Amino acid sequence: MERHIMDRKYKITYSGKITGKTPNYILSLRAHLKGIFPEMERYGKEEFDHVLHCISSFIDDFTFKVRNSRYRGDILKRTISNDCLKVFNLGDEKVILTVSFTPLET
Repeated sequence: MERHIMDRKYKITYSGKITGKTPNYILSLRAHLKGIFPEMERYGKEEFDHVLHCISSFIDDFTFKVRNSRYRGDILKRTISNDCLKVFNLGDEKVILTVSFTPLET
């Protein structure tokens, strides 16, 4: 039984409230990350930390526009803890994107 838990596979889950008022850069960031780290990919629990740090580095290289100004993703504040990456909105402490892992059903 213990081995079964170790072999369990997980998929990446991107979450965050999407409404008609969601800024374009948030939608673009989600699309950018989903293109590189698709939700159908399977990961083992031992890979979580590495994958989240890779995603964080891809956010650094992400460029976006807000009101005719261009920014790099490295200005977006983020935290990695408890197998979860949280990205915060420009200028406030509101979480705009959460990247976590969900067990695949067997």
